[in-house]
Amino acid sequence: LDPNLWGDDDWPPYASSVILEIHRLIGGMADETLYPSDFGFRLIYNGQVLTALMSGCPADRELCDIHVLMDRVRPMARRDNPECHNSLQQQQQQHPTRSATKMVSLLSQSAGGIILMIAVVLVSALLGGVGTVWYLTTRTRRRRRSAHARNYNYSNNNYDTITFVEDEEVFEIPKIQVV
Repeated sequence: LDPNLWGDDDWPPYASSVILEIHRLIGGMADETLYPSDFGFRLIYNGQVLTALMSGCPADRELCDIHVLMDRVRPMARRDNPECHNSLQQQQQQHPTRSATKMVSLLSQSAGGIILMIAVVLVSALLGGVGTVWYLTTRTRRRRRSAHARNYNYSNNNYDTITFVEDEEVFEIPKIQVV
């Protein structure tokens, strides 16, 4: 922003903060020679007010007129800058709800668009219902199969062991006697 603030080779420390406050100055309360636009700004870096270090700002005040900041930022912030244009396109891609809202508003303006939206809703509901029924029926079948697999045949042939059969395998477990 200004060579008086920091040099090109200065790197900020880890977790540094830069705060740019914009203030609307109440009419009659502000000096019109210092703040002709009725707006001022304050630049804070890591808790220190640096506004007075910017050229064009009064050295004895924490606030400076917004025109000083706009004159510094305007050459860097142009709408015809391809970097800004690309970032705008990336923001639109990251927020698909905005483009979907535009599409819905365009479709709702014509009769064909309304019919298309109704058809999309009905097909979505039909596919959702069929998918739900399919999921629930296959899940029930799996539960039934696993319940049949756990069908044990117990026999107590001997007083010392318990024998049971699971999936055609015979298991004998010694009985524990409590005295």
